[in-house]
Amino acid sequence: MIFLKITLGKASVPLLRTDGTLAAVPLFFLCGILLSVSPLPGFILSMIVALLYLSFLFYYVPHLYRYSLVRLESGFLFWRSGVLFRFTTVLRPEHILTVSVSQTPLQRMFGLCTLTVQPVGSPVRIRQLSRRDALLLKEQIAEARHG
Repeated sequence: MIFLKITLGKASVPLLRTDGTLAAVPLFFLCGILLSVSPLPGFILSMIVALLYLSFLFYYVPHLYRYSLVRLESGFLFWRSGVLFRFTTVLRPEHILTVSVSQTPLQRMFGLCTLTVQPVGSPVRIRQLSRRDALLLKEQIAEARHG
């Protein structure tokens, strides 16, 4: 019986914060334009965007890091994730067709990667794992499938 428990890589917090910042920059730019055209609505929208941005950085990202978990136990692959909308995915190793590890350039900078599990049906992507953990999990899934 194989038992393996893996959380997101430690570098996932700064990577998710970087992703959030890259998404927020255009919104702040638009808020600045609106602020110069119409001060009151621009100020209100700027405060809403700033509050959402800070909530994402200091609430959502740390909670996502703490709550996300991958387990390989008793012939099943369990993946739990989500903060606002939590979900758990359970797969039997014999239903898994392929397992692959990939990296985006930003993930490579932070030493993280994505493990893609292709069961019968749609693929399951487990993002922001450390490279070592993803390769270990890939190896353990292969052992569970063939052993």
